[in-house]
Amino acid sequence: MDECDSDAATEIYSMHGDTDTEAYSVDSYGSDPDYVHNAPSDLDSSPPASDYESADSFFIDDIEDDLPAGVWNPVSDPFNDVRPQPLPEFTGVPGFNLHLDDHPTFTGCVDMYLQESLLQCIVDWTNRRAELYFIGAPEKKNTIHGLKWKPIDPKQLKTFLAYVLNMGLSRKPEIRLYWSTHPATAAPWFRESGLSRDRFLSILKFLRFAEPDSLVTGDRLKRIRPFLTKMQTIFKENYQPNRQICVDESLILYKGRLKFKQFIKSKRSRFGVKVFSLCSSDGYMYNFEIYTGQGDQTFPTPEGTDLSVSERVVTYLMRDLLDLGYAVYTDNWYTSVRLAEYLLTRETLLTGTVRVNRGIPSLVQQERLNTGQTVFARKDNVLVVKYQDKREVHLVTTEHTAGLDEKTRFQSGGGQQMLMQPNVIRQYSKYMQGVDKTDQLMHSYDCTRKSYAWFKKLGLHFFQRALMNSHYVFCQSTGSNMTFLTFLHHTITYLTEGETERIKQLNDDPLSRARRPRPRRRREVSGAARAGGPPLHAADTFPPLPTRAYPQRRCVQCASQNIRKDTRYFCVACPHKPPLCLSCFHEYCHE
Repeated sequence: MDECDSDAATEIYSMHGDTDTEAYSVDSYGSDPDYVHNAPSDLDSSPPASDYESADSFFIDDIEDDLPAGVWNPVSDPFNDVRPQPLPEFTGVPGFNLHLDDHPTFTGCVDMYLQESLLQCIVDWTNRRAELYFIGAPEKKNTIHGLKWKPIDPKQLKTFLAYVLNMGLSRKPEIRLYWSTHPATAAPWFRESGLSRDRFLSILKFLRFAEPDSLVTGDRLKRIRPFLTKMQTIFKENYQPNRQICVDESLILYKGRLKFKQFIKSKRSRFGVKVFSLCSSDGYMYNFEIYTGQGDQTFPTPEGTDLSVSERVVTYLMRDLLDLGYAVYTDNWYTSVRLAEYLLTRETLLTGTVRVNRGIPSLVQQERLNTGQTVFARKDNVLVVKYQDKREVHLVTTEHTAGLDEKTRFQSGGGQQMLMQPNVIRQYSKYMQGVDKTDQLMHSYDCTRKSYAWFKKLGLHFFQRALMNSHYVFCQSTGSNMTFLTFLHHTITYLTEGETERIKQLNDDPLSRARRPRPRRRREVSGAARAGGPPLHAADTFPPLPTRAYPQRRCVQCASQNIRKDTRYFCVACPHKPPLCLSCFHEYCHE
């Protein structure tokens, strides 16, 4: 397959400086040489843009009212554009699935995703790996890291996961430093919460996400496939997303040797494992699939179609949501006119940026527009938009109609520019951000570490993804605005200590966040001040000046010692309110 040309990949995000376009991958389907657009076009030519006087938008006039069906027709009046047929009815049931409680508690949300059956499988696979290891190395005498190996149980696995999550909140260069007693690196929680350093390293060594005895030959994900399958089932069973969903790719950082490692220049990690994700527009991961390289994994082709690989990614990820009236948003790596037409037959809407060679009619391609101008073309329920911004932007939608919104663009130097922008761009920017939201949260509290065992890094990553979905469900069900960081803190407490008083309080009143009551600190006041004596010596900052927000003056104590030191502070009680740096404050006022 050809490489994906970043110059040809025009996205809405790139207009705002946040590019998320795949620049290169080991197996990229950007150019789609097998994509052939066979739809006939009776309008392959149109007047140049210079023949029109509008500087804000561009329309094609003098079109008959009765437009032929099945061919591309220019939209003469975008404000009166309508779909020939109504939108398909949305028959999905977003929210919790029926077997769950109407108002799950905090512990219920965590247990929904860290299910006992899943944890028991991890325990069995890990213990079996340890057993095979000592059978193959009898000289070890059942000893690892200086400790006699003992099989783990689900309770200890939860403690292990809590340790891993906490390591993501407080990063250290080496694992052993979490148990250090040195004052500069000490972390008492790790020494006091149930796992010694050697026990933690022993569990980490034997941790497995598949049955060691029965790995599937030929599957590049054989070491983690059973675990991923269970995770996918849990994600889909517990929650149904709202109507607007999006498909995009993520990159899990990994720089070790791996056959399906990808390089995507525009991603923050650049090197790693590519994950195709289907998320709700507000951040719930409903489905995912790991890309394992060219020739190893082919997404099934829907019957009666000839969709390319990038198009089949969309249909595969949302196979359980087809025929329900969902609206999916994609970027130009996935979108095509052919995909939009196929999804319409499955009662599914599509909106996304698109590349010129993926079905854009010549009627639209040949138009030369100035900045801020737009041209629309419609074929039945499919609308194509071309908008000239800093570069040409092409979009395909089966959900929205033609129309323009006024947009103010602020320029350097304080100037403003008024533009008429297609309203489909605003909708695209609104709903095409679910995957990016989850990536931002994961990056801040990433619990994974460098490892030769790629499957361990992936497994721990998806454990944290599960907790992110748990946090989403908790906030949606209770109306809480708890941050993901606070949720992780409570989860770590729950996994190590069980239902403590704070966790019970959180279950009873989710909006309280189970905060510990903070005692009010009383300020000590001297007897002289209480009796109306001299005022207390206290430091205050100089008020802002018209020309300087934070004015400073030279410290009088330092100046007496021929030292130049500027400060923002002065004493409110001393005569003349002398400027003093904080290191000289006590000495000067005491004298």
